[in-house]
Amino acid sequence: SNINCKLHPCRTTSIFRTATRGINRNNLSSDRCGNGDDDDNTMIQTKALPKFVNHIAMNNHSKNSPTLFQRNHFLTKMLTSSIVSILGIVPFSAWTSNAASEELPLSNTNPVLLSGYVTMPPSLSKDNDQSNPNAALYVTARPNRPDNVPAAILNGTRGKPPPVLAARYSNPAFPFEIKLTEADLTEEGAARTASENRRLWWDGEELIVSARWDSDGIAGTRDPTDLVGRGMASNNNKYSPRVVEVKLQDRGITGKLLTGKSKKL
Repeated sequence: SNINCKLHPCRTTSIFRTATRGINRNNLSSDRCGNGDDDDNTMIQTKALPKFVNHIAMNNHSKNSPTLFQRNHFLTKMLTSSIVSILGIVPFSAWTSNAASEELPLSNTNPVLLSGYVTMPPSLSKDNDQSNPNAALYVTARPNRPDNVPAAILNGTRGKPPPVLAARYSNPAFPFEIKLTEADLTEEGAARTASENRRLWWDGEELIVSARWDSDGIAGTRDPTDLVGRGMASNNNKYSPRVVEVKLQDRGITGKLLTGKSKKL
């Protein structure tokens, strides 16, 4: 050791204060113990002071620096915050399996244009045999007025708005939910405007929705037991599909007579 004597307890505090006050190390040539002795054994050699002062400075620096626990705690909080941010950005489907992602609803690439329910009153369901596996429900939708129908389309339909949506559902159970998408567009209904957004020409129009429950499932035939219904679908909210409810009913006496004759013919 570079220290030739044992430091007296009363002088230890003095040395600490002297070192931390930044007194020039070269001036600290010696210091004596406070016992009145002038022995050489009580002298602290100058060589020992630089190391001693450096040690004090390191201790002072360590007091102002974060502890290891504080640093670890800070890093843990930062890491946790980063993970939470990543989980909030990445969609949930990215963390699921491919099988689960296939069960997600249709994306905006095939939006629902018309939705609703087709119902059959209990009194009619008792009188009509729904056990026929060939039975089918036909649903069509056409604009309520011909004002905005393109001339090229209107001329080919003799002035009557053509169906823009059409779908067939095999052997449905009532009440039956319908969802018509762009996959159900007819040739006339698929035409789009020449504007920049390329909207469907009938977008925003009120639609007449017709439904027919066909007992034999053949669209070209008309049977007295077939049930028909009609409803109106308004586009009140451009951000959601049109919604409609169609209640099926029988054809009535006249309708049954006409369809009965056509069937015999």
